[in-house]
Amino acid sequence: MKTETSKVARITGIAGEVLHALMPRVAQIAMNTAFRMFPDSSAAKGGKPEK
Repeated sequence: MKTETSKVARITGIAGEVLHALMPRVAQIAMNTAFRMFPDSSAAKGGKPEK
């Protein structure tokens, strides 16, 4: 059974590969920005999990 999610993920991955091949510095900046958008969880910081 196929879902739309796999198609979106595939398109995003291909776009990322093309961007990295053509403009590696821009791709690095985009990936770094996306990484910084989400803060670390308390578990990643060494805290106890929230309940």
